[in-house]
Amino acid sequence: MMTDLPVDGCPACGESGESVASTTLQQTQAISGNTVVKAKRQQFRYVTVKQQMQEIPDDVIIKVKERLQGSVTEEQLGTAENPRLYIWDFGGQAAYYGSHQSFFTYRGIYILVMSLLQKLSDPVPDQDYKAAAENLVTGRDYLDHWLNSILTHTLVHGREHTGQPPVVLVLTCQDMVSESEIENYKKDILNHIRGKAAGKHVLPKIFVVDNFNEDNSDIDELRDYLREVAKSQWYMGQEVPITWLHLKSKLMDKRREDDPFCPFQHVVDLARSDDVGITDDSHVADILTFLHDLGDIIFINEPVLRDHVALRPQVMIDVFKTIITVPEYQQDRSMGGEVAEMWRRLENEGILSDRLLTIIWSKADRKMQKPFLLRNKAFLKQLMEKYDLICNATQIGGFEDIVEEAQKEEIYFVPSLLAAKPDESILYPGHMRRYRYPLYVVFDNMFFPGGMFHRLQAICVRTFGLETSQVFTGCGRFPTDDVRQQFVVTRVKHCLKVELLSVEDAEQLVFTQGLPVRKFLSSCLFEIKEKWIPSIQYHWCFGEESEEDTVETVLHPLSDIGYETTMGSSR
Repeated sequence: MMTDLPVDGCPACGESGESVASTTLQQTQAISGNTVVKAKRQQFRYVTVKQQMQEIPDDVIIKVKERLQGSVTEEQLGTAENPRLYIWDFGGQAAYYGSHQSFFTYRGIYILVMSLLQKLSDPVPDQDYKAAAENLVTGRDYLDHWLNSILTHTLVHGREHTGQPPVVLVLTCQDMVSESEIENYKKDILNHIRGKAAGKHVLPKIFVVDNFNEDNSDIDELRDYLREVAKSQWYMGQEVPITWLHLKSKLMDKRREDDPFCPFQHVVDLARSDDVGITDDSHVADILTFLHDLGDIIFINEPVLRDHVALRPQVMIDVFKTIITVPEYQQDRSMGGEVAEMWRRLENEGILSDRLLTIIWSKADRKMQKPFLLRNKAFLKQLMEKYDLICNATQIGGFEDIVEEAQKEEIYFVPSLLAAKPDESILYPGHMRRYRYPLYVVFDNMFFPGGMFHRLQAICVRTFGLETSQVFTGCGRFPTDDVRQQFVVTRVKHCLKVELLSVEDAEQLVFTQGLPVRKFLSSCLFEIKEKWIPSIQYHWCFGEESEEDTVETVLHPLSDIGYETTMGSSR
């Protein structure tokens, strides 16, 4: 049930783990049979039933019970005393961080697994460049990253009263350290998270397990503890109309058929059927959204995307991991020639060609008993664009280029796979000069989610086009309305740094695009915050930098009037 490394084929694209010095996150979702019990009580609130059980055959009783439970058995659903737990394992490598926001839910219990062999203060070995770009160096950095990720991605508008989802800490490699070392490790963790907002949802009991011990008593204790935690959650025993469970049963029957997708209109037809009995079509989207929050299905209630209901959450994972994966698991990676070059471009420049996508999905389909990737290619690309895992970066020409555009191959930008290190000579061209007071967006709790920066890169590429942009891991340069000026965004620890560049010519430098750039980035950050990370907080500052690299930048609160005056009319 529990390991210190992601399980092969894990639901969050974690085909393999990091070193034993890394941290891994696992999430459980609990569903209580009490939901069905309350639904049954509601249905028979005004009905008096005289029980004559001795006259009713057992097989009839079983069928009636299944009918009341929406054909879901107690074993499948769990009970109020013994809730059934579903475990999702998050991939540990930094390449997967951009996709994790797709799986966080406020209805989860999170298990943070750490190795006792990795001291919090020591650098984590065998890091890739993407981890460094995330500012993850020590074990303490990884601990903060995961706790802050849970905190910022699980708060939903209107549900602040429900509190934060609990986090259980599990330490592995018990057999390789002494008891005193274990106790000191626990103290280090508790001292580190004490007083931090992200640490408030960590449960006080810390588990220690031996991965190779044949006696599973420690795992059994953890399992029992998780059940107790699950029973105490606010959503356990939540009342759900019995018709919702009937529709869920119908969808689970459909799941066992060939296609993992079901058209929305087909779901509406199922809801109208006599054995479900939902007469108001407007309720169907609410039911599907509820099942989506539980992790039973994938349903995005937005135009185009709502036309498809993914009956298996594994579908999204299967799609993601064909593209967003570490190099050793990339399909056709060993092939030479043009395909290898397309893989190289994807990894170094974050550019995915539609042809490579077709090659990857064709091969993946051939390995499936029930292939679905190419048949649903258009929808799956839209789904990945919805989560900003990819964005269409095909260059758009003028009206006279319509014929050529129709024949042009689509290309996509995949920010989470971008591995190219910043090239200073490209990021800051020799013929341009920087404005002396850069802007900074400073994030609260010293946490700037990597997924948020990936989304910002994707929006910038979508807005300005890949041809006029220069993007690297953790930074990028983009144009403005003035051809003489451009701006650079860089992720610097828990801040976003914004620099304005101007062409150096015979006349004085011109810096008039500061305010438009700030307004554009403000709108981008607000959009990301409202859609994906409502709990994230940040504020704008301007920096006063020293010519000496050893002196830290001094940040000052941003005055709208003052900054507009200095940047809006500086010549």
